[in-house]
Amino acid sequence: MDRAELIALAGAMAAPYRLSPPEQPGGGPAGCSGVGDGQSVDFHDFRQYLPGDDLRRVDWRAYARNGHMQLKLYREEVSPVVELMLDTSASMGAYPGKAQAAVFVAAFLRAAALAAEGRPVLCRDGGRFPGRDFEAALAGAGFSGAGLAQPAPGPPGGGEPLPFRLSDFP
Repeated sequence: MDRAELIALAGAMAAPYRLSPPEQPGGGPAGCSGVGDGQSVDFHDFRQYLPGDDLRRVDWRAYARNGHMQLKLYREEVSPVVELMLDTSASMGAYPGKAQAAVFVAAFLRAAALAAEGRPVLCRDGGRFPGRDFEAALAGAGFSGAGLAQPAPGPPGGGEPLPFRLSDFP
């Protein structure tokens, strides 16, 4: 079975699963809604207007009724980053089964993260491959001695990423 078929199979097998991030302090998983104020469509609360607040968030209908300026607060939407750090060292390529298993698990976790509206990122060989680049980077991974993947520096994206290390090292 070639890598493209393996990746497709992993995606199909992951269809019923969702990768659920751990609970955040203050309640709720980190993929649904956060504990702070944000720009989602889920109404959260009101608070008094303070000088310097964005006037676009003022509830003008409430102001017309009672003469007090209040802001409408909405739930913060959090889309967690799922980092899959792939070991491409020679030890992973020593047996074809190891490399196939690593590719399969990475593709499976990617599909489960996407099902939970997460943002999977593949980290390998010092690079960071998010979004559409993930599958191509996974299919083109060479297990020839590049070494153990480390979290690649990337843009801050809604808190700490959910890390997975795919390696044969302890």
